[in-house]
Amino acid sequence: MKKSLIYKTLIAVLGTASIQPIYATTTFENFDPYSSSITQEGQHKELHLKTQLSGYDYDVELETDISDALHLYFAYNDSGNGKVEGNTLTWTQGNIGSASAATDVYVFAAYSADTDVNNNTLNIVGGAFYPQKLSGNTEEGAGKIAAAKSDSASMYGNKVVVSGGYFNTYMEIIGAYSNDQSETGQVASGNSVEVNDSNTAPQFHSNGSVAPSLYGAKLHTADVHNNRVTVSSLNNDSNFSNIVGGHAASGSISGNGVEISGSAFKTENIYGGRIVLDDFSEDYPYSATDNDVHIQNSEIEFSVIAASGNEAGNSNNGTVYIADTTLKPVPQDTDTPAYITGGYSWN
Repeated sequence: MKKSLIYKTLIAVLGTASIQPIYATTTFENFDPYSSSITQEGQHKELHLKTQLSGYDYDVELETDISDALHLYFAYNDSGNGKVEGNTLTWTQGNIGSASAATDVYVFAAYSADTDVNNNTLNIVGGAFYPQKLSGNTEEGAGKIAAAKSDSASMYGNKVVVSGGYFNTYMEIIGAYSNDQSETGQVASGNSVEVNDSNTAPQFHSNGSVAPSLYGAKLHTADVHNNRVTVSSLNNDSNFSNIVGGHAASGSISGNGVEISGSAFKTENIYGGRIVLDDFSEDYPYSATDNDVHIQNSEIEFSVIAASGNEAGNSNNGTVYIADTTLKPVPQDTDTPAYITGGYSWN
């Protein structure tokens, strides 16, 4: 027998003599309502599944779209006890936000505040996701879909597989993620994002703002090694801002990569590994080493293709391999030509 977790959101208030709340109902099938909780966190709500931290297998089919700021954590550990590992979440059907009413889109298959998050999988088969723009931020929106998130611990072997769905402006899809609140030396290794059209071809759309992005791993203060993004057989006029194997603001980046085959799309940047300068890394040089980009049998409009990009130190031993591919360079602006490089560094 399937269990259902019912989430109700207030959508309107009607009447003059009496106030009558009107609710829209979102039903999560096969979720135990007694092992989960919905909490208010500032301006948004969060769904936390705390009972089973390892070995779950859930299939999400929403009967009604999510229209407000509800952040979803499907294996949630804030106790400091035990790893979060071996979970699988499949998003089969259900929209978050809409073209006329974008909202927060945060979906994490597995989360732990300070214990390791390993070998979790998020499969996206369908659904549409419309993140809203973050207030005061022109480069980032309220949209993160990730197999794993940890505030301070390590993440190994987590994977997002995208074979369907619609992803709008500001959406980021990430194998392993930690936000800029983390200032610990995390490690992310062996995480990945795979995009293919084995089901219904996924679509990545930009309405003129920041396009969706793919990251094998995206962390702040961390050593990021051997993470990858793979895109194959994507041919539907999709548009990306960034496709990056491994990303950090402070730390070392090595052995990360991007593989693209049999695809045609537009993107601003492709990096095997990238270190983006921030205030903490100015006085501490870091290394970007042995990252790579492989592109075959594709047609790509681009601004930058780089095995390694390092704004806080050295770039060594990067490889870019391109075969049987048509490239159309699109400069970012009049002062910055499009380019392809094994590595760049500055500062």
